[in-house]
Amino acid sequence: FWAAFSVIFYVLVYSIWLKRSTPQNIVIGGIAGSTPPLVGWAAAESDLQISTESVALFFESITEMGSLMPWFMFVLIFLWTPPHFWALALYRSEEYGKVGVPMMPNVKGAERTLFEMKIYAILLIVLSAVSPIAYGGLDESDILYHVLGWNAVIMSAWYASTIWRIDLDEVPDEDGRKATASRSFFDSMIYLALVFVMLVMSSMGVSGAVVGALVTIGIIARIEWTKRVSLGA
Repeated sequence: FWAAFSVIFYVLVYSIWLKRSTPQNIVIGGIAGSTPPLVGWAAAESDLQISTESVALFFESITEMGSLMPWFMFVLIFLWTPPHFWALALYRSEEYGKVGVPMMPNVKGAERTLFEMKIYAILLIVLSAVSPIAYGGLDESDILYHVLGWNAVIMSAWYASTIWRIDLDEVPDEDGRKATASRSFFDSMIYLALVFVMLVMSSMGVSGAVVGALVTIGIIARIEWTKRVSLGA
């Protein structure tokens, strides 16, 4: 179901309708981009069945995954999508304008775009704080609960900092592109990848979560150090 829903929603709703009709295109269209965890989880759970006995049972059967984790990942990607693509839109706003795609910076302005990006960044931090709940069976007495939760919050706070560092007053390059928006865009992809690395490592227990935390924080530290060196040069 979710695979078919994703394809139909992306092609018909997002690509054909939303993309060129509203600056909220990637917000609503992000629903399709957020479904891969649901598709993968449903495929892995062999005992899931779709019920057609009634509308209520149908919706219950397609939303009950046996775990909160796929829905946590769905919400994570959904909240990540707007600031990710709006950073690209700030970075290449003139190019979107030339082809008639109504992205937020072209329609609502850069300041409004950055403000909404910050809202989504805050929501990602809040979501990260409850990430241990998605695993189920964890409580505050578990070490894994704290390692996973704090690591998720630290990573989301780091990503939020890349959004806060976008400078709308910086001088664009010769192509009209803003470097700070570019850095946030590329960092957003690293952030999402690291979150999934953390989730996989945490599924291996406390030792896996600790290793995952060291790896992800180490990568973030390396990225920030590289930025400082390049900016200093």
